[in-house]
Amino acid sequence: TLDSSSLPDGYSFAGETFLSADQLAAGDVTADELATAGFVGYYISEYGNATDGTTIRSYVSAWTSAAEVQAGFDLLEDEARVSPEGTFTDGITDVGSDPRELTTGTYADAADEATTIGSADVTFAVDRFLVGVAIETGDGSEANVETATTLAADLQTRAEGVVGGTAPAATDLALPVSVIDISAFGMTLQSGYLNATEAEQQLGLTGSALSGFSTSWVQSVGLGADGAMTPIVTVASTVFADEAATTTVIEQAAELTPGLDGLTVVDGVSIEGASGVAAYSFSSAAVEGSDVDSFRIIFASGTTLTVIDVQGAPSPEAAQEAATELANADPATAPAVPASLAA
Repeated sequence: TLDSSSLPDGYSFAGETFLSADQLAAGDVTADELATAGFVGYYISEYGNATDGTTIRSYVSAWTSAAEVQAGFDLLEDEARVSPEGTFTDGITDVGSDPRELTTGTYADAADEATTIGSADVTFAVDRFLVGVAIETGDGSEANVETATTLAADLQTRAEGVVGGTAPAATDLALPVSVIDISAFGMTLQSGYLNATEAEQQLGLTGSALSGFSTSWVQSVGLGADGAMTPIVTVASTVFADEAATTTVIEQAAELTPGLDGLTVVDGVSIEGASGVAAYSFSSAAVEGSDVDSFRIIFASGTTLTVIDVQGAPSPEAAQEAATELANADPATAPAVPASLAA
């Protein structure tokens, strides 16, 4: 999908995640229908503009083969079924391959039915993928079709490159498989690449030691039940130009996380094969009024920096035990949920 380098000025990273068929199902389109059509997965990233309230979403859904893309398109782009309360018009787009369309219109915000969202959405096919860009306004005004089309053309180039085996700028297709996969732990809250600008935006930083990395992969999963997200486990792997850069980040780690309450350095944490380690306990902002219940380990291996973060654990000891276990896990084997978090 698109990253901040492709977007107009004023947009900041808001989030990204994968959706299952159950999560994607909307209106009267069911998860079973999506599965029957050949649905494999759906990924979405979102950027917001705090000045004018607009949002830019880019997305891609995968299907078992190019032949199934039409069936997926017929389901996901049938606004009468997916968003029956909205008012939409389908038009023609020259971006990508068929099936493709430009959809404009309005719909009520699911979080506040008194708010009307204006939308311009360009959807098209690339091989076995449905890809698209949507611009949405928060006041019901017409979304900018020209900008949506321009961004969609950029996304087409990126998607065709990935299908051809070329990684887009600021990504490394081998990076996700080089770290532990925690997707089976629970609900995916974030999963995808961040560029340096996006990483600093999330931390409220500018021009820090983080600004020099080339690519970063982040995966965050909520383990909670009955609507609760916590505990939350996050794994991030970031590649820098040289080992000196990873050393600098380790040394400045406490300064690079200014938003963590109760941050306390914890010595004596050992990670096999790491050239440098920093560890901290803190209170999670995800749990209102919590005591220290979280633990973060940052360690370097060559030019790669890895972060293991456990928030909202049953106790500080459970958080540290879980983070240490995951930091020492073999990336080649899917880890089990740490026992200290499974209780």
